[in-house]
Formats: sequence, C-alpha cells, structure tokens
Amino acid sequence: MAHWQANGNHVAPKTNTPRPPLPHTHVNPYLLSPIDNAKTPAVKYQVITREGQEIVVGRVKIQTPGGGHAFVLRRFDTGAISLTTMFRAAFPSAHQDTENTENQWVKANFDNRDTNGSGKDPSARLRLAGTWVTAEVAQYLAAEYNLEHIIRPLANAQPESHQPYRRSTKASPQKPATTSSTATASDAHPNKRRKESSPLPVPESAPAPPTPTHVDLRTTTAPRRSGRSTVSPAPSQQSRASRTKPPSKRTAQRVTATSTTTTSTTIVTNGKEPIRLATPAESDAPDYDNDIAEIPGPDISADIAEQKELIAKLKAERDAGKQALDVDTSMDPDEPEDSGSQLKRSREEAEKPLQFDFKEPSSPTTERAIATNSRLRLPRLEPQQKSAAWGALWFAAGLTAAATIPSLFM
Repeated sequence: MAHWQANGNHVAPKTNTPRPPLPHTHVNPYLLSPIDNAKTPAVKYQVITREGQEIVVGRVKIQTPGGGHAFVLRRFDTGAISLTTMFRAAFPSAHQDTENTENQWVKANFDNRDTNGSGKDPSARLRLAGTWVTAEVAQYLAAEYNLEHIIRPLANAQPESHQPYRRSTKASPQKPATTSSTATASDAHPNKRRKESSPLPVPESAPAPPTPTHVDLRTTTAPRRSGRSTVSPAPSQQSRASRTKPPSKRTAQRVTATSTTTTSTTIVTNGKEPIRLATPAESDAPDYDNDIAEIPGPDISADIAEQKELIAKLKAERDAGKQALDVDTSMDPDEPEDSGSQLKRSREEAEKPLQFDFKEPSSPTTERAIATNSRLRLPRLEPQQKSAAWGALWFAAGLTAAATIPSLFM
C-alpha cells in the first residue's frame, strides 16, 4: 500500500510486517456499485449516555446484503472512527478471526493511543466497544475497504453545538398520573375495582355502547399520528341485567389520542364529575429516522487482553533498552575493538616487573641562601674607614694585653 498524507500528517505502517489478506470474497456488493459523486452520504448524529457521560456520535448508514444495513461510527470527543464498524460494513459476512487479525495488524502498525478514551482529557475517558483509529488512519485504510466516499465526509463532519440530537438510551416509561377521587356508582352495589386495558385504537370509529357506572381504566400509550378511537371495557362480575342502563350522554366515554406529548382519557359516571387520566405518549420526534445505532460499552475480557498485551510490549521494550545500555557501558570508545590486541596488552602489563623508578631533577642545584638579620650586618665602609677601624681594633687589643700579661707573672 502506498503512503498517505492528510493535513500534513504522514500516515504509513510503522513495521514491515506484511498485511494479512482481506476477505474480498465477502465484500459488500453495494460498495462496488458506481458512486454518484454529486450525492454526498448523509452524516447523522446521536447522543449516547454511558456512566453518566454524554458523547456525540456521527453515523453513516450503509446497505448490506439481505435487506439489512450497517453503520460506520465516529465519536467526536476524541475524533476517532470505529475500525470495527468499517470492517463489518465492508465485509458483512467475514469471519470473526479475520476481523481480529486485521485489528491486530492495525494496532501494531499505527499509533492509536487515546482514540477510545482513557486519555488525559477528563471529558474523553469513556471507553466504547470495538477498535477505534484516528481519522487519518481511517482514510488510509478506506481505499482497501471501498469506503473512501463514506469516510471522507464522516471525517470532515462537525456537529452543531447545543443541538438536541436524538439519544440512543431508552427513557424509562413514566407512570400515569393517579386520580384524586374514584368513580362511585349511584346504586347500592358495593364498590369493586377492576383494571382494564384499552384495546388497540381504531381510526374514525363510532362511539362505544354504554359502559357500566363503576369503571376504572388504565390506558396504554397511544401511537403517534393515530386517529380518534373508542374504548369499550367489559362490565364487572356483577349481574349485567341489574347494572346496565340505557345509553346516555353522561355515560359515554371518549379517548382522544394525538401526536402531542400526552393523551387523556375522560370517564363520565352518573351523578359524578368526569375523571381525566393523563397518559404519557412517545417522543414527538419524527419517525423517518428511527435507525439509531446501538453502541455497546467496552468488553471487559477484550480490555483485559488488550492491557496484558500492552504490558508485555512495554516489558519487552524495557528489557531491550536495558540490554542496549549494558552494551554501551561495557564498551570504551577510546580503545580498539580488537579483542585479541586487548588481551595481549593486558598480558604484557601483567608480566611487567614492579620496580622503583627514581628520577633526577631536571633543573641544576644551587646553594641555598641563608637569610640573616639585617641588624647584625656592618655598615658598608670606605677602604680608609675600614683601615682606621682595624687599627683602632688592634690598638685596643694591644692595650688589653699589656695590662693583663704582667699581672699573670706577679
């Protein structure tokens, strides 16, 4: 495959590992039909809620053989595109092992960190099922999947902010409002309650026959865009002959179902005020876009296997780094790499005898000058002065000898 470049990013496999063959015998035939370049595939958006977080997901619907369809998904918190949905849309009937082999090759040759959450951004930590790749990698792989006309608009799509997109999570059904009072009969029969479910609505039908005076109804949610309908609950277990009365305006009931958010059921009994039961209806969103992609959460077993694989890869890189460091520290760049010469030199150094090597000083020796006290030095005299001094000294010595010698013999 040729290298591919998008937005200045050079995309190419990191290793020379040959790519496993794709299952072209299981290719989606609808992707091989001539493409109308004037018609861009529609990118629709939905909001999924998982673990209290909301993510806007874009989807493109693709027809598959057998009257089915598939979706190619992109999450806009990380900008990643689902490789799993790409493969299943391109090869709908391929075996799971073939898909796993393709996913492993993509993980080994492209950097897809933080594409499926678990990154530093707190708003993009939610993990979803499947393998997710960057938009650049998805466009690089789209040529082999025949999905270039699908991935290009999906990668360039941008959802509008603060737009109320449809949600994939199903809301919990609301309970109908309870009435503050119950209908009572005008005769002396004891009060008995019976729950009845309204049948399916029949459009534009005539009003129902008269109903018993003591009726409690529980209506179901009416479908959208349904016409007027009537409800004819069955009488209670008491005798019909003793409780049935002629039809009148005050004993007829009417159920009106519309496409608004709620529907109401009005029950009129003899001598009592009418009772209205509010019934919630379905969403008022148009039903021309009922194809919502179901996006399951992450597979725990797949996550564990992926984490183990990542840990093993990191350990291998750490061991390789340690071995390279040990080799670098053991080798001295100043010494030759010849092991024989190193061994010979070490043997010569070991056999050399130890002896004292006395070295003579290189500079000539001179007498050491002895410093004396300057006070004891005689002043420098002229020759005449020196002669006079010596004469005075000898004269003093003679006088001393003349005075002391005679005394020695006396």
